[in-house]
Amino acid sequence: MTTDVAGSINGYYKQIYLAIKELLKLKDDNSSVGIECGADIRVFNANNMNESIEVKFYKKNIGLYSPEISKTIYNFYTQTVDDRRLYFNTNTKVPSTDIFKEDGEIFYLNKEEGISYILHLLIKYETNKSKANTIREYFIKVGIVCDKCAKNACDICISKFIEQFKNQYPMHFDKIIKINPTVQLNQFVEKIGFIFEDRPKDQSIAILKKELKTLLRENYKDLVSDFDDLILEAIIHKIAMSFFDSTVVNSLIKNPSIDYQTHKKVDKSNVKHFISTYQTFLNEYKEDVLELKIFDIVERSNLDEQKIIFKFNQEFEEYLCSERSLEVYNVATIKQYFRDIEMKFKSEDERNDLAIRFDLYHKGFGLLSYLMSLKVREVSLREDIVFLRGIDEESLSIKNYDYYDYRKISTFIDANKQSEDAYYRYMELEECSCSLLECISEYCTTPYIKINKLEMKMSIEEYQIINNIPLEVIEEIKELVSSNKNLLIISPAPLYKNHFFNAMISSIPKRCSFFTIGEDLLSLPAICLGKPHATVDSLKSDYDENIKKIAVAASVYDKCISLIENYSLSDNFSFSDSAAFNNFKLLLDKNNCLIGTLKRIVSDFRKMSTFEEVCKDLSILNDVDFNIFDSFILLDNYYVNGKRQDVINIFNKTL
Repeated sequence: MTTDVAGSINGYYKQIYLAIKELLKLKDDNSSVGIECGADIRVFNANNMNESIEVKFYKKNIGLYSPEISKTIYNFYTQTVDDRRLYFNTNTKVPSTDIFKEDGEIFYLNKEEGISYILHLLIKYETNKSKANTIREYFIKVGIVCDKCAKNACDICISKFIEQFKNQYPMHFDKIIKINPTVQLNQFVEKIGFIFEDRPKDQSIAILKKELKTLLRENYKDLVSDFDDLILEAIIHKIAMSFFDSTVVNSLIKNPSIDYQTHKKVDKSNVKHFISTYQTFLNEYKEDVLELKIFDIVERSNLDEQKIIFKFNQEFEEYLCSERSLEVYNVATIKQYFRDIEMKFKSEDERNDLAIRFDLYHKGFGLLSYLMSLKVREVSLREDIVFLRGIDEESLSIKNYDYYDYRKISTFIDANKQSEDAYYRYMELEECSCSLLECISEYCTTPYIKINKLEMKMSIEEYQIINNIPLEVIEEIKELVSSNKNLLIISPAPLYKNHFFNAMISSIPKRCSFFTIGEDLLSLPAICLGKPHATVDSLKSDYDENIKKIAVAASVYDKCISLIENYSLSDNFSFSDSAAFNNFKLLLDKNNCLIGTLKRIVSDFRKMSTFEEVCKDLSILNDVDFNIFDSFILLDNYYVNGKRQDVINIFNKTL
């Protein structure tokens, strides 16, 4: 099951700003708006004619009988039926116009079809909620069932049941659903309105935030007439934080009374207070927790093409504005530009990252600059298309509609290359923690540029929880890396290993010093960048000479960690193992303690039980003896109990 956590947070973000919209529309000072007060948003009017709004956000279109709509109607039917207005708000397009009549931006139900639709949704909700086949059993009793009703009643049979017994409501219906005796269906249907915006998520929120500024200017014009957009945005953010705080308080209230009088709400007096005291928080309010903390998760986790392109275009427009304002354009002048315009609601780190992206835009990277800021594991760039792989193996391809200039980027890599042979041109962007490797071989059907990002730091405890590693295995890893034993980590070539390396290296005791060697920036875990390290490029002719120099440099430290990927080495295991083994011997000759890595098909070792068996298999194709190591750590990744995770096996040399 895939859980769209970022999508849920995005919906909550929309919920808060829609609550602000309702708040700014209030006419009476004694009216208020609450979140999670019987509905996602509840308007408490002074005349007790309350209004309920449910908010749902989706990547794709919503079905007419979706669980989300059926749950909303059930909540209206059971909790807020006395409210004068019951709205369902979503960013998707209307699923069917046959049962709706449109009035401006709101879709209402046609009366007769609407009653059938409401009853269908109530039965649908009960069907989704109940594990028992009680509805299907009752349908059989009244002679309504078909072959599709294997586990529960299907939509066709539900419709037949409704048409047969609708005029007898609530009779028969009380056998399969919870009936609210106070509901008159014809009056209930007239209260319900649907808002189908038919907009991508980001456009939905962006348009809504513009509406909020307009409402402030219109409904509080005497108080905000001289305010610019920056101050209005600050006031809106302050109101948003007030709603956020109220939600936390309301979630702690158990068994709320029906009037929700004890729940925390926001009213017009609060808005007036925020307007009159904006100076007290404008200069202090450095970052909006909602936007920079919560929404950042949404922006940079889900691979949604519409969202990515919308946000890129929005940011690119800001870049063009800055470019027109600066005669000399580099990271330093961009940062000064941000200070000059008094950019607020972004932390210093956020502004620094934005300055780096603007500089890359200036160098012609276009969309690629924005993609490198997302939470993605890999970007593969071609002239006509870009391919992304997310941190949860989610993937996305985007066609190039002048979003970037492949040739210009390739020229930039060529001008800043660190190495080149017949196959690759390689460079690093350390300020972005990115590694760019361009395939330029004439034997490749489609040349491409591959961009990888460094993984964030991860503690051994976090790694253990995420991968469900047995505690005794974690304790053994800690013991091994704190000792002077020589360790060899064996893993398959495609496995992304930096999660493990970050965790393992973080468990090295602080009293120990270590020196890390990598093929490039990408092969170095994030935890190593702040420690002594070096890279050796196997694409260069002086590769062997550099290994010797680095071996000597590493000898002054307690441990030498070799994470060399060896791009130039053949995929033939005989050659690769032999070359890697020679490197290990050289490093061990100069260093007291070595932690090395080797690419092998780890599944071949799963049935082995001793160090000697693994050692024999490693040496079988070469005239080498991996007995120079004291322990082997086999790092694998496969499904365990339905969940894909890293799996670790440790083999220690017999004493």
